[in-house]
Amino acid sequence: MSGDGQTNYQNCMAGFDVPLLAIAGKLDYLGTPEGVRLAFDSVSSTDKTYIVFGRANGNIQDYGHGDVVISDAATAEIYPYIFEWVDERN
Repeated sequence: MSGDGQTNYQNCMAGFDVPLLAIAGKLDYLGTPEGVRLAFDSVSSTDKTYIVFGRANGNIQDYGHGDVVISDAATAEIYPYIFEWVDERN
């Protein structure tokens, strides 16, 4: 819900119909994997991918919120995943 209570963002997500890559870090306590999954499930796009980056999924570390963007490990394994995902759609 928006700060002014006028917009329910989750309701708006049902109309989202473009390709979506939803990324979560296993140790992200701000954008939790469960929260990202909830948003992902709300989107009506037929081309959507949900992934949790963490050791349980074969990654080199369990990622936190900032780790998925600014860590050396992200440069090594998350960015290439994103680039490949985008390239597959071009």
